[in-house]
Amino acid sequence: MLALWLTDLLARTAADSIPRALEIGVDVRALAFALGVSAVCGLLFGLAPAWQAARFNVGSALKQEGRGGSAAGRKRALAVFAAAEIALALILLVGAGLLLATFRNLRHVDAGFDPSNVVSSPAYLPEWKYATTDQQRAFFARAVSDLANVPGVTAAAAVNALPLSGNNSSGSITLEGFPAPPPNQRESADRRAITPAYFSAMGIHLLEGRAFTDADNERAPGVVIVSRSLAEHYWPGTSPIGKRLKLARYASQAPWITIVGVVADVRHGTLARASRQVVYYPHAQIPGSGMELVVRSAGGPAAITNAVRETIRRLDPDLPVDSMRPLDDIVQTSLFNQKLELGLLGTFALLAVALAAGGIYGVMSYAVAQRVQEFGIRLALGATGADIVRLVAGYALRLTGTGIGLGMAGAWLGSSVLSDLLYGITPTDPIVFASTTALLAAIALSACVIPARRALGVDPITALRSK
Repeated sequence: MLALWLTDLLARTAADSIPRALEIGVDVRALAFALGVSAVCGLLFGLAPAWQAARFNVGSALKQEGRGGSAAGRKRALAVFAAAEIALALILLVGAGLLLATFRNLRHVDAGFDPSNVVSSPAYLPEWKYATTDQQRAFFARAVSDLANVPGVTAAAAVNALPLSGNNSSGSITLEGFPAPPPNQRESADRRAITPAYFSAMGIHLLEGRAFTDADNERAPGVVIVSRSLAEHYWPGTSPIGKRLKLARYASQAPWITIVGVVADVRHGTLARASRQVVYYPHAQIPGSGMELVVRSAGGPAAITNAVRETIRRLDPDLPVDSMRPLDDIVQTSLFNQKLELGLLGTFALLAVALAAGGIYGVMSYAVAQRVQEFGIRLALGATGADIVRLVAGYALRLTGTGIGLGMAGAWLGSSVLSDLLYGITPTDPIVFASTTALLAAIALSACVIPARRALGVDPITALRSK
């Protein structure tokens, strides 16, 4: 029942991030596999005590040393299981700690743009209605003009691929003065068709040169703006302003285009992936039918959403406006995979910690019960309550230390598996290892409090009489 409920919760949580997420359900084969594993585990761990009981020796049982040997064997077996639980719990805790640190780092990554107070809406023009480039150019020029005049709007623009949206456009480039690349190789960069106010609408900083203007139209000479990473890669230490490139392969007869500006890098695919080299060109010079409208407001997205929808409807009633959403939501959606990984591994880690704490409690309770007579004799011979607590705590420390030592080794060896999921942190980060180890040690030792108090409350007379 818990599996069914949690799967439904996960599907509803991921509805905006995973296509057809609401169709996700418990797979019959996965459920059968889980039930089979549970049944096998129950049988295996039930057969061990059953086999031990079947080998019961009456003669040995009547001797004190026989009982002591049997109890010692059970005690060792329980200790092994408890140590294994601690080790596995630590491995999962370290993994969850690394993913938590990654998620924290990604939330503080400079994406290269400011998503606050920006809404976006896709505008994919139907070819039957906007068949020519002149029609496409005219629609987006009017769209950004009308949106910019909406009360409360500070900037409006359009781009063919919005950062962190999952869409991209890339192609070959050729730089004037550079040699031809080797056969079967090519220089390439991401391509962005934008309208003049795009950098203002997105909060992308212009580092050098100028931004596009309305004068950069189809009748003007071709111009482009490049990202800082592209400029530093091809022209390190010098300005690329005035240099020329082609949006085509080396042998192409495409026209040369002049670089007029340099802008800051933008994280496009994911926040964890380094910024790619980008060439921006005016949409008026190379039109396209598929664009994203972006609108920045002074008072937040909610204040202008309805007005933006009405403006788009007036421009073309056939264009959908239900997909409009704040850019902040797009940024948060880009972190969904990290949230999911952290949530799943974190849940497993907490369950493992609970199992480990229960295992330690069981082992310590059993150990105290087996040593009641010993504690009674010690107390009768002059031992204090503190001496008894030290005996119990010492055993708990050895048990916990063994499990943590094994867990540290396992986490150290296995953490490299998570390397592709991490950002801004190494798989063997000492702070994560130290903090998760301290947390698990505190929880494990806390599970020993009740057995220790039980040992402290042993009455010597009652213990000796039970002997």
